[in-house]
Amino acid sequence: MRVGDIVTQIDGARVTPYSYYRQLPQDEKPVTFTLSRQGQALSVRLSATRDEPAPVQYDLRPDGIGVIRISDFRQDGTGQKVHDAVRKAMTDRVKGLVLDLRWNPGGQLAEFMLSAGAFTRPSTLWLKQAYGRRDYTYADGQLRVGNVEYTGVERPVRYSGPLAVLVNRLSASASEIFAGAMQDYHRALIIGGQTFGKGTVQTIQPLNHGELKL
Repeated sequence: MRVGDIVTQIDGARVTPYSYYRQLPQDEKPVTFTLSRQGQALSVRLSATRDEPAPVQYDLRPDGIGVIRISDFRQDGTGQKVHDAVRKAMTDRVKGLVLDLRWNPGGQLAEFMLSAGAFTRPSTLWLKQAYGRRDYTYADGQLRVGNVEYTGVERPVRYSGPLAVLVNRLSASASEIFAGAMQDYHRALIIGGQTFGKGTVQTIQPLNHGELKL
């Protein structure tokens, strides 16, 4: 499969945005995917493997530039992993950092705020919600919601060197807010095309047998 492929059928059954995950195999049994690639139909047969990739990966290039790839902000601990990666980059005495947010679909607001804190001074993000305004404030590794300490990272760092952020048309939600914050604070050069343009933030409410996204 390639980026931009549209899955239209799984084992001959039509795919909708609401059925896709239910139709994915729960084991490693081979499955036939029918795709649309630039208007052309084709089929591929694949075996599924369950592997959760690390949300944060750091690499030091031969030219001394560090690259931190953040695949999403969905997993708990992503903010901690970003701080750990930045700490390693600072230990390597990088000449500059590139944050790769391409294909990043977003995730948890708290993880985005903790991650952004590794590159900005203490800051506050306020969100307008149906029941009023809520302030999220990051300082010294701790994230507060209103006056309540919500979560934090251990051994926080703040990188103040040259910074660039890569985005593309599939950078969405929290990754767009991240890039926008870096731009508004004049903290980073944003490189890439127009992002997804979601413009909203969800709240996840835990339920007995799952979760509700509002």
